[in-house]
Amino acid sequence: WRNKLLLLEAEQAFARGEMETARVKYGESADAASRHRFLNEEGLAYELAADFHGARDDRAERDRCSDQARDCYQRWGAATLVSLIDESR
Repeated sequence: WRNKLLLLEAEQAFARGEMETARVKYGESADAASRHRFLNEEGLAYELAADFHGARDDRAERDRCSDQARDCYQRWGAATLVSLIDESR
C-alpha cells in the first residue's frame, strides 16, 4: 500500500503548493509500485507526475513522465490508456 500512500501525499503536497515535496513523492510512488510490479499504479504515478510537471511548465520532465506512463500502460495491456496519452500530445 506504500505506493498508494505516497501518491496521495504527492497530490496533497501539490495541492498545498509544496512543490519539492510533491516532486519527491511522485517519484517515490512510482518506484514503490515498480518494486512490487504494479504496472497500472506505476503508470498512474507517472501520469499524475506528468500533470504536475506540466503545471510547473517543465515540459521535458512532463514528457519524460508521460513516456514512462505510456510504457507502463502498454506493458500492462491498457491500449485505451496508451491511446489517450498519444492523443494528448
